[in-house]
Amino acid sequence: MDRAIDRKRSSDGLIGQIKQVDNRSRMPLIPNKVQEDLARLKIRNWRKLSLLARGQFATSYTCTTENGEVLCYKQYRIQPNDAQAIGKVLEQLIPIVHIEHENLIRYRGIALEQDHILFFMEYCSFGTVAQLLIGSQVEPSAAVTNDLTTDGRTRSSTATTISETDLISSTIPSNRRGPFQQNPNVQHLTCSIAEDDINSKLIDVGIISSQDGYAFLDEGLVKIYVKQLLSALSCLHDQGIIHRDIRCVNIFLKDTTKLQIKLGDLNFVYDFKFMKQNQQKISDDVAEVESIRESIAFTSPETITQNETTTKSDIWSLGCSLIHMLTGRIPWSNYTVASSVYYLTVKYRIACGEKPQIPEHLSENCVDFLKKCFMHDPNKRPSSVELEKHPFVTEEKKYK
Repeated sequence: MDRAIDRKRSSDGLIGQIKQVDNRSRMPLIPNKVQEDLARLKIRNWRKLSLLARGQFATSYTCTTENGEVLCYKQYRIQPNDAQAIGKVLEQLIPIVHIEHENLIRYRGIALEQDHILFFMEYCSFGTVAQLLIGSQVEPSAAVTNDLTTDGRTRSSTATTISETDLISSTIPSNRRGPFQQNPNVQHLTCSIAEDDINSKLIDVGIISSQDGYAFLDEGLVKIYVKQLLSALSCLHDQGIIHRDIRCVNIFLKDTTKLQIKLGDLNFVYDFKFMKQNQQKISDDVAEVESIRESIAFTSPETITQNETTTKSDIWSLGCSLIHMLTGRIPWSNYTVASSVYYLTVKYRIACGEKPQIPEHLSENCVDFLKKCFMHDPNKRPSSVELEKHPFVTEEKKYK
């Protein structure tokens, strides 16, 4: 072995030479075009502030730039100085950086570390639509009264959601068990449906809280959000870009009025072959495990059965997000199943052609809009441009 090493050193001209130490990170040769893109998009002189979230492949932080602007960034681990990874990411990122739309989070640039690649984007500090659906945590505006109103809905439309952060331990009575439960004494996601009516409380304009502390949105407010979401999707789809992860947790509030939104967390890094999983195990992070499990509830049939994602897949996810807004619960939460099999249960039902349950209390136009979003055949599913002309979107309706 030593002789082989000596031969290698001799052939490299290293025998008898002083070793040169270079503390700089060496970047393998990459195409000139990629180098130009890196120089143009690179974010410099930034300072990390605080952790936002940790996922399987990425970790999100807030940061501040040299001019005092607050941004957020997602940090992905890659092989050290991996030119292939950098080139692949830039190929997906560059078209997005040039997009400017009032209802899309703006991507600002990129930074490289030895074994990380960072994507910087606009930071919205007013929360997400998903947070509005946790009624007890919503800050009411000054114009809102605290009068109780009898909404007439059943608990099935306002019961506890399987939120991104809530894992509820409970024992379901045997007469309430779903078909996929094996043991009533294991940890469950509580999604059971009750028959009794409840009193609902208006806690903000268009936001109604149920007695269990969760909230749902008035159809008029949802219509306002849908118009903005469709406009954002049309902008993306027109340039051949698929969002791939439309959920209420990725719909951000622009200001305190809660009327203007921005669609963010664009999942443009969809090819993770060149990425490395976070070293820190996330299996013990309840919120992250829940988020991974729940993402299946917003996934289109063609993505599950054919591993094919198109612009029409975004339309299915949009419909699922509307169900979440209008009921306070994510789709498929009417199944009471052990949390350990929830992912597989929902995946199986979607693959078998089942569709999310549409509440009966919704308007006729809203129901028709959702039915079109949930067309099982993506070729029959309307585009975002077509849905912008749907009566549910075009009709005038005031929210509470």
